[in-house]
Amino acid sequence: MTKENLLSSIIADLGANYREDSEVLGALLDEVVNDALIVSNRIQYSKTTEGLEAQLDVLSSNIRKCVKSIYLLRGAEDVKSQSVSGLSSTYENAIETMNYDIIRSNKRVLM
Repeated sequence: MTKENLLSSIIADLGANYREDSEVLGALLDEVVNDALIVSNRIQYSKTTEGLEAQLDVLSSNIRKCVKSIYLLRGAEDVKSQSVSGLSSTYENAIETMNYDIIRSNKRVLM
């Protein structure tokens, strides 16, 4: 899977929540891909285009969930929870959740 394919699938998943700001979403995708490659110890295998595509195939579901979560929570990055008019919301840290899911699902390369 290429980054472009991953980006287009994220945009499709966001649907009406996508605000036509591809630069923001692309930068966010690059950051999350880098974090996912580091936590899974796959960064050394992603130095070539073919290697990166193979690593994205393995990590795509985790990356997609994380990017969508961060994108939808923009503007509330520093908020852990809030309560307004009796409604209470608790936000998760998308990067921590992605890291935990990668490790839990054995997608990490052990050295």
